[in-house]
Amino acid sequence: QLFAELHAMSSKRRWRDEADDNDSDGPEGFPVFASRLPKWWGDEDLATEFAQFGEINLAVISRERVHEGSFVDDTRPPKSLGFGFITFVSEESAAAAIAKGTILPTAVVGKGRVKTIRINVVVDKESKGGTPGLCLLWKRGLCPFNTSCKFEHTGPGGCVPGKGDGAPKPCWDLKKKGSCKKGDECPFSHDVEPAVKPAFVPRSDSEKPCRTFAKKGKCRKEDDCPYMHDVTAFDAKKKRKEQATVAIEKSRKKAKKVEALANKNASKISME
Repeated sequence: QLFAELHAMSSKRRWRDEADDNDSDGPEGFPVFASRLPKWWGDEDLATEFAQFGEINLAVISRERVHEGSFVDDTRPPKSLGFGFITFVSEESAAAAIAKGTILPTAVVGKGRVKTIRINVVVDKESKGGTPGLCLLWKRGLCPFNTSCKFEHTGPGGCVPGKGDGAPKPCWDLKKKGSCKKGDECPFSHDVEPAVKPAFVPRSDSEKPCRTFAKKGKCRKEDDCPYMHDVTAFDAKKKRKEQATVAIEKSRKKAKKVEALANKNASKISME
């Protein structure tokens, strides 16, 4: 078993080294990165889809070999990893594809769920840790991190105003409750319009509804009751209760008719 695992690791490492060597001798041009590719796509499908931006020098989908346990199955073709690289002849074509950002694949009819393909710049291996690539939220004008964003902010785009620029966030308590217990020690900004709390106006007993009358429609104290006897509210509640009773009765009658019809059909079938 140990020998099998070592053989699988060495074969996989050798295959990756060969892929890296092939990538280093790649064609000249301006590459872009595409992700969320359909699993059944080939290199020709990728080239056909991106031909709308300009002339393509090479289009390659990254793949890996199929493993059966600890062994590499050389009889099966490598499976797609879902991303690839497209090398354009001109810089204008690559810039147009990156500016587009996303495209909806067309050659996927009857193949399953359609995913939006994302297009981004290619990051060099030497600068992979320092420059992760172009910020997709920046391209849409929705980046909330501003200068603290770890992605590049180049080309057309923008950030969300008031976010990520070092300004403190507004105090939630002051905005919603109208007051903040921390006062000057609050780390959030108090430069907001505080919410105006409605003044509490106590009601007299004559303005409060009588619970007994609201439930039963009558009260033993009658005129001596200090609470309000709202006849309109009781009538509305009574009407809703009557409507619910009628609806329940209709559903019961309908169920009986369906049951009787089913029994009648069953008896006819048994007689035949």
